[in-house]
Amino acid sequence: MKLLQKMTQVRKEKNIEWLKEVLTHDINEFHGDPGPNISSGKEDPIEIFGCLFEDEIFEHIFYHTNLYATQRLGGSTAFKPTNADEIKKFLAINLLMRIIKCPSYKNYWSSDPALRDNYISAIMPRNRFSWFLGYIHLNDNSEMPKKGEE
Repeated sequence: MKLLQKMTQVRKEKNIEWLKEVLTHDINEFHGDPGPNISSGKEDPIEIFGCLFEDEIFEHIFYHTNLYATQRLGGSTAFKPTNADEIKKFLAINLLMRIIKCPSYKNYWSSDPALRDNYISAIMPRNRFSWFLGYIHLNDNSEMPKKGEE
């Protein structure tokens, strides 16, 4: 079905009326300094990273990742809970993988020295990284509306 036909069908089903006039909103003018709020004197990349991504973000991610894994795996003994430091490592590996590119993420842990990245493979084992790919979460799925519900 063509996009215009699909949009028209959805519009009719949901009783959506299109307006011909352009709506305008009052937008408050921004009067602050743009960019991240980083104290002067911080030159260490880890310190700057900490200013951009506060610990509360990582605590939120590890809480919801553990919650999701518990919901999916139940009381399985195969599940090893994560923590904020492990989430930081996972993020760091993903950032490094954008700089040093391999055809597959598994290549960073390859036994072939031409493919292996000793720095990345020393941060976290491959199986643990793979686990994160499947279980990292930012929200509680049990609170999400079901498909078709609002």
